[in-house]
Amino acid sequence: SIPDLSNLVNLETFIAKKNSFTGEIPGWLFDGTMPNINLVDLAWNKFTGSLPEFGKPNNLKALQVDGNKLTGKVPASVKNIESIKDFVVGWNKLEGEIPDRSDMHQLRYLRANDNNCTGAPPIVDISKKSLQFIYMQNNNLTGEVPKGLSKLAYRPECREIDLRNNDCSDSDR
Repeated sequence: SIPDLSNLVNLETFIAKKNSFTGEIPGWLFDGTMPNINLVDLAWNKFTGSLPEFGKPNNLKALQVDGNKLTGKVPASVKNIESIKDFVVGWNKLEGEIPDRSDMHQLRYLRANDNNCTGAPPIVDISKKSLQFIYMQNNNLTGEVPKGLSKLAYRPECREIDLRNNDCSDSDR
């Protein structure tokens, strides 16, 4: 497991990608204990358990935990990280609805593919031109695609929206 580094309050970047770390992701990475941390990359390890709660202050700009064995829901406290640009939780075993992302005004990259997520695709803020990639394929999403999300596909800055292998319908029909 990752040793306790919570006393490194000036730490800005923590990358431990592609290792064999196990256990739960430490809560001190996201609970406000380390207010300067802006990038956490724990992708492709063997972490289990759920995503920790996200506290304030929170300056996180990029979270990458794809390719682990995380379960449970994406916590609603994810709204506490308004500055997030990259939110990457794909290839886990997360379930439940993806919380509303409309208050994440700087979001550029959303990846929650290959999980067990349910409900409608998340609402995102399309008023900013930062949002470029949404990957939600291979989940159990149902219902209508939010109007804003379907309009995003026609904007030049949008690179890709992937909702394959779900049971969604177009809200504009």
